[in-house]
Amino acid sequence: MSEAETGDVDVAAEEGSQQPFDWSAFKDDEGRLYFYNNVTGESSWEAPEEGFNPPPPDNDLDDVGEEVEELTTDKTGAVSTNEEPDDMTDQQIDLSTTPAEESAEPSATTEQEAEEDPPMAGDWVEYKDDEGRAYYFNTVSQETTWDRPSEFDAIENDGKTKQETRDDDAVDLSPDRPQSPSMGEMAPESPTEDVPPMNNIVEEHVEAQEIDPSVKRLEDAKLALSQPDAIMEHGVMTHLTEVVTSDGGNPQHAIQALTESARGQTAVCGLLSRWLADLKTETGMTSISATAVANPAEQKKRFLKAADSIREMTQEEINNITRERFTTERGRQILDLSKSEAAFLDDMMDSNRWRKLLIDLSAANKNSALLMYCLKEISKRGHHREIARRINQNDHFSVFSAMLASELAVIGKISISACRDNDTSISLNELVKDLRRTCTSTAYTYMYAMEVLSFLIRKAKEDASEMSQKDRLLYARVIRKWERLLEVLQGTMIDPASADGETPLFRKRRLDVALTISDLQQRQRRRLYPRDIRDIQEEGFIVNEDTVAENHMSAERRADIETAVLNFLRRYCLGTQLDDQLLDKMLPISVGGDPENFVGNLLTQYPTSIEALLGYIYKPGNQRVRSVVTRNKCARLAAMAVLAAEKKAVEEARKIDPNVPESDFDEVALTRMLSEGSQLCEQLENMVSFIVTVNPDRRKSLSSLNPGEQLCALALKCAAVSRGVALWASGVTKGSEFVISAYYPTISPNIMSLIRIVYLHYPFNRDDTCDIAFEFLKHSNSEIAYKTMNQIKEQSLRLLLFLCVRGEAPTVLGRMSNLVNETSRSYLDASLVRYFISGLLEVASPPFSIPFIRSFIVLLKAPACIDAIKTNYFGEESKKRLEGILKYLNTRANGKLDKHPLATEDVSLIESLLSIYG
Repeated sequence: MSEAETGDVDVAAEEGSQQPFDWSAFKDDEGRLYFYNNVTGESSWEAPEEGFNPPPPDNDLDDVGEEVEELTTDKTGAVSTNEEPDDMTDQQIDLSTTPAEESAEPSATTEQEAEEDPPMAGDWVEYKDDEGRAYYFNTVSQETTWDRPSEFDAIENDGKTKQETRDDDAVDLSPDRPQSPSMGEMAPESPTEDVPPMNNIVEEHVEAQEIDPSVKRLEDAKLALSQPDAIMEHGVMTHLTEVVTSDGGNPQHAIQALTESARGQTAVCGLLSRWLADLKTETGMTSISATAVANPAEQKKRFLKAADSIREMTQEEINNITRERFTTERGRQILDLSKSEAAFLDDMMDSNRWRKLLIDLSAANKNSALLMYCLKEISKRGHHREIARRINQNDHFSVFSAMLASELAVIGKISISACRDNDTSISLNELVKDLRRTCTSTAYTYMYAMEVLSFLIRKAKEDASEMSQKDRLLYARVIRKWERLLEVLQGTMIDPASADGETPLFRKRRLDVALTISDLQQRQRRRLYPRDIRDIQEEGFIVNEDTVAENHMSAERRADIETAVLNFLRRYCLGTQLDDQLLDKMLPISVGGDPENFVGNLLTQYPTSIEALLGYIYKPGNQRVRSVVTRNKCARLAAMAVLAAEKKAVEEARKIDPNVPESDFDEVALTRMLSEGSQLCEQLENMVSFIVTVNPDRRKSLSSLNPGEQLCALALKCAAVSRGVALWASGVTKGSEFVISAYYPTISPNIMSLIRIVYLHYPFNRDDTCDIAFEFLKHSNSEIAYKTMNQIKEQSLRLLLFLCVRGEAPTVLGRMSNLVNETSRSYLDASLVRYFISGLLEVASPPFSIPFIRSFIVLLKAPACIDAIKTNYFGEESKKRLEGILKYLNTRANGKLDKHPLATEDVSLIESLLSIYG
């Protein structure tokens, strides 16, 4: 190139005119000259044959020295490199890597590693991480691996590594060397076109150079994905799309970049991807044993077990992070998304796992419009059970109303069905418990639930009157269930035990709500004097001119009794003592002075009042009535209520069987039995032990028996006494002084035997019996020998197994699961857990109901049960029984035993259990 031509090029470069060649020369930080193609993005150490543009002015041509002067071009742009450079002694030319190779290093490579001299073998390059471990990068496939490629082994076998080759071929630029190789000889292998240019090395030299926008976008995307926690940054999807597109749709490098950049909470994503990769490897055909290959079922079990563990752990971690980080503002941003972008919400609401998270979030973030929308949509999908089980949705009336209607319908189905379908295959106790909590959470939910129940009961009675005898009996069962639920809700609002730990003001508010909407209060508000004849007729009076005045006086008396009952319930709820004056207002003037038994019928409408009367004479503590006279008055009122209830029961029974006999008891006999039972309970509290028997000697008089036998006989003879005994036993075992008393080891077995006998004859005491058994499991006294405490707990476990046999298995197993899962303290050691599970396997045999299957699986999946069962101490007979049940459950999950298929959730439960114990 002539001086004139060179000058023209320099002037053109200085003036920023268009350059004639695609290739341009630049210098790196170490002063080495390299060439970059503006069109293809290719970089090279070798000078292009078609010619190149000289370095820009900011590349400092003076510093290039004679190296550029020796590179001459002819008129066609060809480069001549035949002449040796005069002065290259100050340059250290590193031929170990090409610019393309340096820019293609994995994202985990540090600057220090980029400056090192990595060995090469074929397309592979070896690097070191921060801890000095070697990893390998393929410059063609962009693959990164810890495993040493076979190309390195081949080089070692030849006796010459890549590093040795570079040492042998190193260029000596000392003055004594006669001749330096040409630029063509120094050029490394041609870099691939997909490798980015050397912008990271000579970025300051190419600012003035025009760069391909697609190359720039790719570089920016890779840089963004390499930042810490890049997955949390805005626009990450755009960067991911750019990288994946550049790799021809292969997401490997994008995933690797996100995984390696995770530094904070999002490190879970990297862990999860590695776990899943390990799972795939462990269950692959190349890494499993010959036994597993021959047994695909074993392979599947191993995979399911590992997958369930990882899924549950990851799910819990994600849920915790979501609960901590969710805000109302972030929820609003999701609502602003388009329908397609927010489609993930529908997937979450359709998933059992994610629905629980959304419901829990809605309980903690009641002002979130997003979660309100999700809750309504979940309700529309029919998942009312999940809503009722987890939260009190009193802030969303439409959700509460739909849930209440659904649950009441389920109660009706349970009353008349065989519990075959998935809707009714639930524990009725659990259903009522959830309804009781939800419906009594606020005043308006309670009032609405009571109105709905009252309307359903009235409507059902009207419809039943026009039905056949068979259908009327079915309707009667449904009506009884709804009436019982109404009583439970009312009792929850009045009973002080339901508000245990709350302030007196809170209890008073609940009481005011319950009594204000009750008929006791509303009838008095509607009452006008003189009363309307229709009101008198509705209450059963004979209306004529001669009896109107007499009936009017009776109405006033009834108003006084209702007011007295209201005041009685207020005192009971607030925990105040009774007095004779209040009881006298409720009692008739003389025995048999109320042939209608108005007060007895009134008390049966409010079962809590009967519980209160029995509690005042049976429950130990400060609330127990001490005066014998006052105690007898309470016993008389309770006897009148019992007689009214028995009369009504006989009338209902005679609709089915006209030969049902009348009750053998009268008011005086029942009053005496209730008083004697109360005195016997108080006497047993001061005894070290007592004897109980199911069949006392009938030849002996009651007075000749010991106190325990007398109480047993009274309890078996009278249902009201048995209820009082259950209240007494429950109160004694819950007392804080009982477990540290000197007679605790000797009297505890007697109490459990007594309560078992009572339950055997009167199953309506099931709740108290279950409570007492679990109360003994929670007792702890370091002063008592370990063996003695274990024997007491073993007897309580036998009492629970007895309840399971009597049909209370879902309730017992559900409460046992909660007990063994309490992480704050351990009530049962492994030996007691094995004792209970072994006993359960001994008494349980297929076929099983769906509620039993669910509660049984949940219990066996508890960590404490897994640890207790998977030991050598678990008996061989118990293991065989467990295997038999597992085979039954497996067959049941496959739908081969029952034409009614299990729900998807139940099948998943069974599969998860089989993966643990299979």
